[in-house]
Parts: sequence; C-alpha cells; structure tokens
Amino acid sequence: MADPLSIIGICAVALKAVVQAKDFVENIHRAPSLVQSIADDLKAIEGLLRELGTLLEGTDLATHAAIKRWVQTAQTSCEEIMKEVNKLIRPYTTRDKAADITIWKRFSFTFRSSGVAKLQRDMASCKQTLNLAITCASL
Repeated sequence: MADPLSIIGICAVALKAVVQAKDFVENIHRAPSLVQSIADDLKAIEGLLRELGTLLEGTDLATHAAIKRWVQTAQTSCEEIMKEVNKLIRPYTTRDKAADITIWKRFSFTFRSSGVAKLQRDMASCKQTLNLAITCASL
C-alpha cells in the first residue's frame, strides 16, 4: 500500500514546482501574450494539484495506491515544466533590482514560439494526468 503522507508529499512537491514557475512568469512586465498564456496553463495545473491534494487527504490507502503512479508522473512532469519555463523564458528577461521587478528585455518577435509549443503539449499532458488522478480519487 502507498503511504498516505508520501503521496500527499509528492503532490506538494509538484505543486511547489508549478507555483514557482507560475509566479516567475506572471510577474514578468511587458511579456508577450504567448508568455502570459503559459502563466494561464500553469494556473490551471496549480488548481488541479490543489484539488488533488484536497481529495487525497480524505481518501483511503487503496485509493492512494491506485493513483500513486499518476501522481508521480505528474510530479515529474511539473518539475520538467519548471525547468523548461526557466530555459525558454529566463534568457528573455532581466531583473530590475531597484524596482524589484522582472522585465521582458527583448522584442517579442525574437522569442521563438516553437519551443513554447512543446512546453504547451507537456502542460496539456500534465493536466490530463492530473484529471485522471482526480477522477480516480473522487470515486
């Protein structure tokens, strides 16, 4: 059987990764709309993780065992998404320490949307995995 604390912990680690990426993207001033759409996807994943965490707190060990693989897959996906967000977006930003803000520093047409397409596919896959876990936990 899956340890309930370990599966809830896995969910918490995934949530932390997504929140860090979302906060970074949301706080970029003058970012192109494509970057803001990434923040919207990250918000959706955050909401799913929060819902799953709440459901997991009220389920039994059998349910935890049944969905452990999906939660682990989601955690791995969330960590990879955070790394990809940093890799794709961070080079296009600069930190204004005096104003304590992050600013988009390049023209938006230099930002390649092809790299974002893979990130968006990864986020869609993560959302599907989380929806499966939520459905299973709700039964």
